[in-house]
Amino acid sequence: MFQINDEIFQLKNHSAPNENRYRFWRDVWRIEKFGFAKGFVIFLTNCNPTYSQGDGKGCDDVAFRIHDNRVAKSGTKSWRDSNSKTASKKEFATPIKLTNEYTLHWENFSEVAEEPRGKFQYLLLEVNK
Repeated sequence: MFQINDEIFQLKNHSAPNENRYRFWRDVWRIEKFGFAKGFVIFLTNCNPTYSQGDGKGCDDVAFRIHDNRVAKSGTKSWRDSNSKTASKKEFATPIKLTNEYTLHWENFSEVAEEPRGKFQYLLLEVNK
Protein backbone atom coordinates (compact mmCIF):
# COMPACT_ATOMS: atom_id res chain seq x y z
CA MET A 1 0.00 0.00 0.00
CA PHE A 2 1.20 3.50 -0.80
CA GLN A 3 -0.19 6.98 -1.09
CA ILE A 4 0.15 9.62 -3.80
CA ASN A 5 -1.23 12.98 -2.74
CA ASP A 6 -4.50 12.06 -1.01
CA GLU A 7 -5.11 8.80 -2.88
CA ILE A 8 -4.25 5.42 -1.36
CA PHE A 9 -3.28 2.55 -3.67
CA GLN A 10 -3.34 -1.14 -2.87
CA LEU A 11 -1.99 -3.05 -5.84
CA LYS A 12 -2.78 -6.73 -5.86
CA ASN A 13 -0.34 -9.49 -6.59
CA HIS A 14 -1.72 -11.65 -9.42
CA SER A 15 -1.28 -15.34 -8.87
CA ALA A 16 -2.00 -16.73 -12.35
CA PRO A 17 0.21 -15.10 -15.01
CA ASN A 18 0.01 -18.30 -17.08
CA GLU A 19 -3.75 -17.90 -17.44
CA ASN A 20 -3.40 -14.24 -18.40
CA ARG A 21 -0.80 -15.09 -21.05
CA TYR A 22 -3.23 -17.65 -22.51
CA ARG A 23 -6.01 -15.03 -22.51
CA PHE A 24 -3.73 -12.60 -24.38
CA TRP A 25 -3.08 -15.10 -27.18
CA ARG A 26 -6.74 -16.09 -27.26
CA ASP A 27 -7.60 -12.43 -27.92
CA VAL A 28 -5.02 -12.29 -30.73
CA TRP A 29 -6.54 -15.44 -32.24
CA ARG A 30 -10.06 -14.01 -32.00
CA ILE A 31 -9.04 -10.83 -33.82
CA GLU A 32 -7.34 -12.88 -36.54
CA LYS A 33 -10.55 -14.93 -36.97
CA PHE A 34 -12.77 -11.82 -37.26
CA GLY A 35 -11.02 -11.06 -40.54
CA PHE A 36 -10.55 -7.33 -39.99
CA ALA A 37 -7.80 -5.70 -42.01
CA LYS A 38 -6.18 -4.65 -38.73
CA GLY A 39 -6.84 -4.90 -35.01
CA PHE A 40 -4.97 -4.40 -31.76
CA VAL A 41 -4.52 -6.24 -28.48
CA ILE A 42 -3.17 -4.38 -25.48
CA PHE A 43 -1.93 -5.88 -22.23
CA LEU A 44 -1.27 -3.61 -19.25
CA THR A 45 0.17 -5.11 -16.09
CA ASN A 46 2.17 -4.44 -12.97
CA CYS A 47 2.89 -8.16 -12.57
CA ASN A 48 6.52 -8.78 -13.59
CA PRO A 49 6.13 -12.60 -13.91
CA THR A 50 3.60 -12.03 -16.69
CA TYR A 51 6.21 -10.55 -19.04
CA SER A 52 9.35 -12.22 -17.69
CA GLN A 53 10.96 -14.83 -19.89
CA GLY A 54 11.89 -17.22 -17.12
CA ASP A 55 13.75 -20.43 -17.89
CA GLY A 56 10.63 -22.42 -18.84
CA LYS A 57 11.71 -25.40 -16.74
CA GLY A 58 8.73 -27.17 -15.29
CA CYS A 59 6.37 -24.62 -16.84
CA ASP A 60 3.25 -25.76 -18.58
CA ASP A 61 2.72 -22.51 -20.49
CA VAL A 62 5.95 -22.15 -22.50
CA ALA A 63 3.96 -21.75 -25.75
CA PHE A 64 2.06 -18.79 -24.28
CA ARG A 65 5.03 -16.78 -22.99
CA ILE A 66 4.89 -13.07 -23.86
CA HIS A 67 8.32 -11.77 -22.81
CA ASP A 68 10.00 -8.83 -24.52
CA ASN A 69 11.44 -9.48 -27.99
CA ARG A 70 9.78 -12.87 -28.27
CA VAL A 71 8.98 -13.92 -31.81
CA ALA A 72 5.80 -15.96 -31.64
CA LYS A 73 5.51 -18.16 -34.71
CA SER A 74 2.25 -18.96 -36.43
CA GLY A 75 0.67 -22.32 -35.69
CA THR A 76 -0.94 -24.09 -32.76
CA LYS A 77 -0.12 -23.07 -29.20
CA SER A 78 -1.14 -25.38 -26.40
CA TRP A 79 -0.21 -26.34 -22.85
CA ARG A 80 2.78 -28.63 -22.43
CA ASP A 81 0.64 -31.02 -20.39
CA SER A 82 -2.98 -31.14 -21.57
CA ASN A 83 -3.93 -32.78 -18.26
CA SER A 84 -2.48 -30.02 -16.09
CA LYS A 85 -4.67 -28.19 -13.60
CA THR A 86 -4.96 -25.09 -15.79
CA ALA A 87 -5.31 -26.88 -19.14
CA SER A 88 -8.10 -28.99 -17.67
CA LYS A 89 -10.23 -25.92 -16.97
CA LYS A 90 -12.84 -25.38 -19.68
CA GLU A 91 -11.79 -21.75 -20.24
CA PHE A 92 -8.23 -22.78 -21.11
CA ALA A 93 -8.74 -26.17 -22.81
CA THR A 94 -8.85 -24.98 -26.44
CA PRO A 95 -5.51 -24.80 -28.27
CA ILE A 96 -4.85 -21.46 -29.97
CA LYS A 97 -4.15 -21.43 -33.70
CA LEU A 98 -2.36 -18.31 -34.89
CA THR A 99 -2.22 -17.38 -38.56
CA ASN A 100 0.53 -14.77 -38.27
CA GLU A 101 3.94 -14.41 -36.64
CA TYR A 102 4.33 -11.70 -33.99
CA THR A 103 7.29 -9.96 -32.38
CA LEU A 104 6.49 -8.66 -28.90
CA HIS A 105 7.79 -5.39 -27.47
CA TRP A 106 6.96 -4.27 -23.93
CA GLU A 107 7.06 -0.58 -23.05
CA ASN A 108 7.09 1.32 -19.78
CA PHE A 109 3.70 2.79 -18.92
CA SER A 110 4.17 4.32 -15.48
CA GLU A 111 5.90 3.91 -12.17
CA VAL A 112 3.64 4.99 -9.35
CA ALA A 113 5.68 3.83 -6.39
CA GLU A 114 9.09 2.64 -5.31
CA GLU A 115 7.98 -0.97 -5.04
CA PRO A 116 7.88 -3.92 -7.46
CA ARG A 117 4.13 -3.71 -8.07
CA GLY A 118 4.28 0.02 -8.72
CA LYS A 119 5.87 -0.37 -12.15
CA PHE A 120 3.43 -0.82 -15.02
CA GLN A 121 4.34 -2.14 -18.45
CA TYR A 122 2.23 -2.50 -21.58
CA LEU A 123 2.33 -4.59 -24.71
CA LEU A 124 0.50 -3.26 -27.76
CA LEU A 125 0.26 -5.77 -30.57
CA GLU A 126 -1.00 -5.03 -34.06
CA VAL A 127 -2.95 -7.95 -35.46
CA ASN A 128 -3.34 -8.13 -39.23
CA LYS A 129 -5.65 -10.27 -41.30
